Amino acid sequence: MTLLTPEQAWEQLLANNSRIHVEGFFGSMPGNRFAAVSSSINSVELAYIPQHPELMRNENYDLVYVFKGQARVGEKLVDFTAYVNAVKNS
Repeated sequence: MTLLTPEQAWEQLLANNSRIHVEGFFGSMPGNRFAAVSSSINSVELAYIPQHPELMRNENYDLVYVFKGQARVGEKLVDFTAYVNAVKNS
């Protein structure tokens, strides 16, 4: 499999091609549904995440870039994690 470079993953994040998890909320949402006034990224890492995190054991994992940061939503600052698929689509 061919992986995206970190720069390509950043471009995918900016294009809203990601899944977003907001701390304190259950589940995740598509990147284009996350409406924030501003945001900043604090860390980036390449990681395997389970396809079914609600299950105790998983056999299938996805390789993703994990972007962690903070966003201003209305008057609140919220912590969020964005997941960008790391595998290039052929």
